[in-house]
Amino acid sequence: MKKIITLVTMLVMVQTLSYAQSVLKIKIAEAQGKKSLPATTCNIKQSGKIVKTVLTDETGTAIISDLKPGKYTIQIAETANLYDYNKNFEIVDNQNKDISIILQSKESVLDEVTVSDKKRQINRKDATVAGFITKKEIEALPIEGRDVTKSLIRLPNVTISTLSYNEAPGISINGLSGIYTNYLIDGMDNNERFLGNSKFNTPFGFTENVTVYTNNYSAEYGNTSNGIVNLTTRSGTNKFGGEVFYVTRPGSIIDSKSAFAGVDLYGNPVKDGFQRQQLGVGFGGAI
Repeated sequence: MKKIITLVTMLVMVQTLSYAQSVLKIKIAEAQGKKSLPATTCNIKQSGKIVKTVLTDETGTAIISDLKPGKYTIQIAETANLYDYNKNFEIVDNQNKDISIILQSKESVLDEVTVSDKKRQINRKDATVAGFITKKEIEALPIEGRDVTKSLIRLPNVTISTLSYNEAPGISINGLSGIYTNYLIDGMDNNERFLGNSKFNTPFGFTENVTVYTNNYSAEYGNTSNGIVNLTTRSGTNKFGGEVFYVTRPGSIIDSKSAFAGVDLYGNPVKDGFQRQQLGVGFGGAI
């Protein structure tokens, strides 16, 4: 009878120990593309000594079922493409442990880029959001066809308009149709009511700067729910001055093939080899 009781007790103890065993599951992937990493060596350390070394399978998973309760460190050595990894963890009796590891690639690809630009301004009084192009930039930037509005695509919330008819507006604000943009010169109306573009295309020599109001601008502007383009002309002077310019696009002589067609002064797509010759003069002084 005693032998039977002893045997039953031993079986219960063995069964209890088997149920109390903790399982450690390690899943390893690469940050770029979130791909599983097979055949990756994982060292399990305790008190600085390696107590277990395992390799991940084809799914990037490794399972260890014979670790005693206690504190451990998982260590993955650095490779030519991936950085090393160290993580502390604890095994608790009768509790399974899952560890997911994302290894950082040395040749990482940025998912998001934040660009800080002084061209966007927020008026702290009325929260108006605006961007601007200065006279110096207008003179220095390589602007196609010397069209002032083409310089505005460098500002936040301003993109090239996709309207396809002749003399269509060249820009779109906040993704809305370009025909709803309100164009001003020194705060005065400059809208072509039928085609939706600016009525008078101000020459470079007359332009001091251009301000684009994209959000939260004052109701005094009106005429649109889109954006405001306000061009400021240069102030008068007692000295005579001016400019002579010649702008050329040679065309097929030096052009290379491009998958991105430009547009002409009317917004029409232009093919490789397109030529443009512009000659002009501007002057001003005391009246």
